Amino acid sequence: MKDLLTPNFKIYHKRQQKRLNLLQGIVWLLLGAIGLFVNKEHYFFYGYIALGFFHLWAFFQDKYKGYISVANGKLKTHYTPFFNKQINLNEVTKVVKSSDTYLLRTNNKEVKINTSLISEESMQQLNEVLDAVNERIKAQNSTQ
Repeated sequence: MKDLLTPNFKIYHKRQQKRLNLLQGIVWLLLGAIGLFVNKEHYFFYGYIALGFFHLWAFFQDKYKGYISVANGKLKTHYTPFFNKQINLNEVTKVVKSSDTYLLRTNNKEVKINTSLISEESMQQLNEVLDAVNERIKAQNSTQ
């Protein structure tokens, strides 16, 4: 069995998703800046600026970290700085593939991957890794 659990690579969003985050970031920043320039008494324009920075952060996060990273046999999601999940691929007991979601389960953790956001090249890499995980699970179940 080819060991695909040890290589290090990143899985990226589709190009459209990246562009959408960049565009939304720029638009929110412009709306906030124009709003503050026109009327400094309304504080909700600071919220627009915060949303703009959040979308720009999401753009650069995906550009440099990716949507998912696989390193040293661990799969880590990079949703936001507060909701990242990490799972050891050697501990995965079940992989459920549906039309637009992959679900990886261990005895005490669960990670969902939205496949509709992943680029085609990255999707091939992810499928290779998950096929290797499924082979390992089948081999473990046949020896028990």
